Amino acid sequence: MTVPYKYQLEDARAIHRFGGRCLVASEMGVGKSYISLLYAQQHPQARPLIIVCPASLKFQWENECKKHFGWRAEVLEGRTPCQNAFARQHPILILNYDIVDGWLEYLRALQAKLVIIDECGSYLGNPSTQRTKAVRKLCTEVPHVIALSGTPLVNRPAELWPTLNILRPDLFKSFWPFGMRFCGPRRIPWGSGWDFRGASHLDELHASLFAKLAIRRRKVDVLKDLPGKQRHVVPLTLTNPKEYE
Repeated sequence: MTVPYKYQLEDARAIHRFGGRCLVASEMGVGKSYISLLYAQQHPQARPLIIVCPASLKFQWENECKKHFGWRAEVLEGRTPCQNAFARQHPILILNYDIVDGWLEYLRALQAKLVIIDECGSYLGNPSTQRTKAVRKLCTEVPHVIALSGTPLVNRPAELWPTLNILRPDLFKSFWPFGMRFCGPRRIPWGSGWDFRGASHLDELHASLFAKLAIRRRKVDVLKDLPGKQRHVVPLTLTNPKEYE
């Protein structure tokens, strides 16, 4: 088992302090995936564990589980469960965003206790997309949810709201009050709607997030604790095997 650094232990404790519902917004290279798995290791009762990530990272997550904690994780493939899927039980499942909707019935029947959402800033910015709706349904009634992203807010505060709603629906139940406060609302002069593509009260939003549900580390702040540059082989699924051959 990999020995955690001091700051990684502190971050796992911070996730626990937030009740296991946390946005880990640290910069790339700090070890966000390891910190979320460390929290899972410290809370063995939080099973089944479901990890949702981009398709290109599924086998990397599988390797992280095995390398750091000796866990065997099952990687789900295909847009819908196979015939014998409902007969299988596994404590750790990994799947990509694009197939969550097809596997939703199966996953919800497992009554997961922890869901880790990787790269939430890139994949959950639009509340109207099918994958955002599917991830929200997946996390409903799950007691612990950890979202990971080095850039949770890419362009504007409105893109952050779906993740906040999934993590803390008690604090971010409706977009309207969030949009009116933090998204620089502008009345559309030729219609009856509002434009929420702006930003406002960012200092207040920053302070509120880090007081209630978010943690962030910059790589420069923990560089002294990190080892030298390391290279890893990341296995990927070929989409064009014939062309590759």
